[in-house]
Amino acid sequence: MAINITIPEIGGKGRMRDTIISILTSEWPLTAKKIYNKVRQNGHNVSYQAVYKTLQEMTADGKLIRQNKEYKISLSWIEKIDQLTSNIKNVYKGSAVAVDILLKDRTNLTFSTVMGLYRFILDLCSLGAIKNSIASSVSLAYMKHAWYAFVGSEREQEQFRQFMSFTQGSIFVGGNSAIDKLLATYYMEIGKNVKVYTNTDIKLNFDRVVIADFIIDVYFPKEITYIFDWSYTSSNVLSDAKLKKLYDTILYKETEIHVIVNRNKKIADRIRDNALRYFGEKNGTNSKHTTN
Repeated sequence: MAINITIPEIGGKGRMRDTIISILTSEWPLTAKKIYNKVRQNGHNVSYQAVYKTLQEMTADGKLIRQNKEYKISLSWIEKIDQLTSNIKNVYKGSAVAVDILLKDRTNLTFSTVMGLYRFILDLCSLGAIKNSIASSVSLAYMKHAWYAFVGSEREQEQFRQFMSFTQGSIFVGGNSAIDKLLATYYMEIGKNVKVYTNTDIKLNFDRVVIADFIIDVYFPKEITYIFDWSYTSSNVLSDAKLKKLYDTILYKETEIHVIVNRNKKIADRIRDNALRYFGEKNGTNSKHTTN
């Protein structure tokens, strides 16, 4: 889901809308007449009618609030700007961390949100040096519940679709809820060479992703694990609105997620072989899985 918000340029002449925001960051609330005078003082040769029309539009857009003929910036709009800038910062930080991983055999990381973890893995998989290795090897994942894939920016959703399109491998999911099954179906729709098995016997107390030569072990804290368990098992109606609200709560909740990344081709290959052999034998007599 893309956020259609423009970050204002604070200070300087800039656009008239940016000037109005800049004025109201230092003094508020103000009448339309006072805002008009200050806009003129900032170098905009405009009429009072033009300023008034802009104030009306900004109020309708949710940027400003009008009370008793005076205007101030909407707090909810400020929070959206804060979320946007935070997301941009995390994207850039995540990309830098992903590149740094290439230089080390073992890395310990801590993420403050589930979304931050997702972004890191997407950025790692998008690096050219790793992307080619992923396409020529089998990827593997163990998940207590299927990781959510329907939120984030358009860039992140496209990264995920591209990753799944050139990936071949298996995803083993411990859960068997309606959401687990929905996500399993979606994974296989966009990943033609990916099989997803639900209701599998996963004995790990952490989630694991094996891509190329990397083994990524993810330790979700108990509070996040509890929210995942509760939300997946209690949600029977899978409406878009309910899912969005559910995952806004999970994905952006402040927490501490510890991640260990090991780069070792021999161990990665051994994990793949053992997993595929074990689950292949189990699924020979167990029909409780989703597959394409």
